[in-house]
Amino acid sequence: MQDTSLSELRTETVCWNDGLTSLVRDEWKALVTRVQAPVFCYPEWLELAAAAGVVKPYCILIILLGQRVIGIIPLRKRTRWSAEVCYPLADNIPAIIIDPQAEELAWQGFTQWYCRTENIGLLSLGRWPDTPFLEKMQQITRGAGLFSFTRKMLPDIWITFPNSWEEYFDSLGQSTRKNLQRRERQFTRDFGDDFSIELLTGANISSEIVEELIRQHRLRWHGQRGCHFDSPRNAAFYREVIRWAAGKGYLTMPILRLRGKPITLYTVFHIPGQDCAYGHIIVRDLTALPNNYSPGTVLMTHFFREAIARGIRHYSLGIGTPYYKTLFGGQEYPRSELFIGRSEQNATVLAKVDSAVQILRHLPFEICVRMQEYRQKREERASSE
Repeated sequence: MQDTSLSELRTETVCWNDGLTSLVRDEWKALVTRVQAPVFCYPEWLELAAAAGVVKPYCILIILLGQRVIGIIPLRKRTRWSAEVCYPLADNIPAIIIDPQAEELAWQGFTQWYCRTENIGLLSLGRWPDTPFLEKMQQITRGAGLFSFTRKMLPDIWITFPNSWEEYFDSLGQSTRKNLQRRERQFTRDFGDDFSIELLTGANISSEIVEELIRQHRLRWHGQRGCHFDSPRNAAFYREVIRWAAGKGYLTMPILRLRGKPITLYTVFHIPGQDCAYGHIIVRDLTALPNNYSPGTVLMTHFFREAIARGIRHYSLGIGTPYYKTLFGGQEYPRSELFIGRSEQNATVLAKVDSAVQILRHLPFEICVRMQEYRQKREERASSE
């Protein structure tokens, strides 16, 4: 049976050129529905990113078992000799879609394709949880005469929700419970009817709200490593992806308003029927309230009540470990970037060269950030003297 399956295994490489063909797009949509993929893995997400210039796809690798598509992997070039999975503004979710019913065959098809593709000396398959999958991939690549290795990355932070808000709330530490209750009482006591919380969806997510999200994010992070929107391309992409996701019912925007003005906004992506949701960007107007208030904490407390009621059981807080993630019981899940090379020597050399090239590419931005941080500290010292 295995030999018959292997004889039916084949791959097709579709050059990106001006975008996806309608046939590839339809096959992709059918596959992501079968495997319950997150919104970041949908073809429209990549198409919008490519149209805005956020990412430049190199090709789409399609893995087939007979006439059935069992895997889709969109790739882009890193350098002349290396490539990676496409990551349009969701760098903790690799845009790889593999049918779980034919997972091992799909990866065998991938290794066969890679062995035939001589112009890619090093390939990054993205960031994966540190699970037995990584060990299995190393076995598959060794069986094909290839070499694989991993590089540790920042962990993902996830919350696992029980079946009710009461169970979840009771699972938090006593000091955390008191903190959340105190924050909510503080807002009710000091602002009463002057503050409100909304969960916007669909047509209720106006372009004005999206612009406010981008504006507040720029005010907080402009010129720093955390800013998605310093680049006009990123802002153009996010406007379009929000419009698309809202139209499909894949997006919720929790908003806390004070006297009608939005002071904290959040984007959460969730495919109806799936039990996983993904918090993406949260922003706060730092000029609206003194620092002893925590509108983001109040907003997330309200949203998590709604999320549990909607049947969401796994919630991604993304990468990084700021305080609010641990406050809500977020757990770290280690991740590693998976690389494939043609040999151990080849991979070792190209990995070092590739890292050096990436450092050089980011050097102008790093210098700019360092100079801005230096000027900010100098101004703070001058104002305190």
